[in-house]
Amino acid sequence: MKVRGKFIKYTPLMVWIAVLSFTVGELMVRVASVFLPGVHYLVTVGDRAQLLNYKTLENFAKYHPNLTSYQNYHNYYNNAFGFNDTEFVEKKEDDAFRIVSMGDSFSFAIVPYPANVLTLVESHLDEKFKKVRVELYNFAIGGSGVFDYQNVFRLIKDRYAPDLALVHFYFGNDGLDFYRDVSEINPSRRYSYLIHYLKNTFIVFTNVKRLVNNSKQLLPKNPQKDYLEKKGGGLVDPNGLTYLDQPERFLGPNFSEEAYIRMMAKELGRLYNNPEEDIDKKFTPILEEIDRIRIMAENSDIPLIIVGHPSQLQVYPEKREKIIYESKKITFISIPGLE
Repeated sequence: MKVRGKFIKYTPLMVWIAVLSFTVGELMVRVASVFLPGVHYLVTVGDRAQLLNYKTLENFAKYHPNLTSYQNYHNYYNNAFGFNDTEFVEKKEDDAFRIVSMGDSFSFAIVPYPANVLTLVESHLDEKFKKVRVELYNFAIGGSGVFDYQNVFRLIKDRYAPDLALVHFYFGNDGLDFYRDVSEINPSRRYSYLIHYLKNTFIVFTNVKRLVNNSKQLLPKNPQKDYLEKKGGGLVDPNGLTYLDQPERFLGPNFSEEAYIRMMAKELGRLYNNPEEDIDKKFTPILEEIDRIRIMAENSDIPLIIVGHPSQLQVYPEKREKIIYESKKITFISIPGLE
């Protein structure tokens, strides 16, 4: 009884101390986020509304969680902004036909710059059209969506003056999740800087070991040697392993069976057509983002092409049936009417 009495007696004091500590921590993180880029990143990562405040591509890339300047990507450098391409040149030569391309991991690719599909397309077009020099700038960002596409286009359309713009739309994860009724284009709300900072710090530290292990296979053979000058699309270590040395690494599978099923189960929700809901109305926010890109392109006299990438669940019925069956056992998801 004495212990219980003391607990009740000191409960208000403990609550007051907890509230005071949280308030002080919140204020400290808010102040630190103004002056320290690292804290600012951990506070704003995942907050899409924050990206609207960036006036330059440099600031956008600096704070975007999936862009790292001169990242060693399979022994090839990403460029200064972190895109899987060579360095972007603002001045366009008279004989150049410049294409800018926005997309997600399909365009960023799991392979380095020389093997990227857009790099190969650029080479093919440049070889085919002799009278012009084709430049295809790859502004794809892994894990991005239509919100990022229109934001990137806003920052590059005048700066790089393209002759053509491409937007790659993946039906498997760029659209609305109809099953969970979730859209990734809505800006997240950051009520507490401190909670957001602690949550993202935990995510970073728990993923560091995984990232280090995944990169070990392509680490330079001689880390003490002087590498070539950092430049987008260039080799990191001429004596190191490249994608040509281990092609099997990129042939897959890239996920465990369970991880693959979980990922495909999420795609099911985006491809689910619920007859009881107004799908056209729910898809409006996605179409509005794409329409913003169209309007910006029209105002700048830039032709726009939307490239649609279907999900394999749309193309291969047998895979869809397998995922529907397997996802119930792993994710316990059951979508009415999907059977």
